[in-house]
Amino acid sequence: MRPPSILVIVVAVSACARGQVERPDTPSLYRSPRHVNVVVTRGGRTVHVGGQGPFDRQGALVGRGDFPLQVETAFQNLEAALAAAGASLRDLVELRTYLVADAAVDLQVYREARDRRFAGFPERPVATTVTISGTTLEGMLVLLEGVAVVPD
Repeated sequence: MRPPSILVIVVAVSACARGQVERPDTPSLYRSPRHVNVVVTRGGRTVHVGGQGPFDRQGALVGRGDFPLQVETAFQNLEAALAAAGASLRDLVELRTYLVADAAVDLQVYREARDRRFAGFPERPVATTVTISGTTLEGMLVLLEGVAVVPD
């Protein structure tokens, strides 16, 4: 018997208020304009946001097979979840993303959507992006998960 295939896209995000987040210099590690290696937080409330995928308010999948639409919808849902806890993308300190994607094409679409969301922010969260073979729901191509830190 063949085990069921699983497709999971996860983005973990952490957020902290100004003055509660430190991004130490890491001169011995690779530096990229898209990536932060280390984030240290102090104080505040930690907000954990579970997997936010491309779903509408009724739980229906949005944009079956439409990668750009699913990425936009997942980010909108992540922002809404953060807002419910008094946080925003600006508060994020960690971001993990799991994508069912064609790395040659879709990864750039994801990066552009992410870069639009973080444009103008003085600092970014630590981030990991992983491509995977599938999710538990056929047609779902992205899932975002987050952690944020906000003032007490």
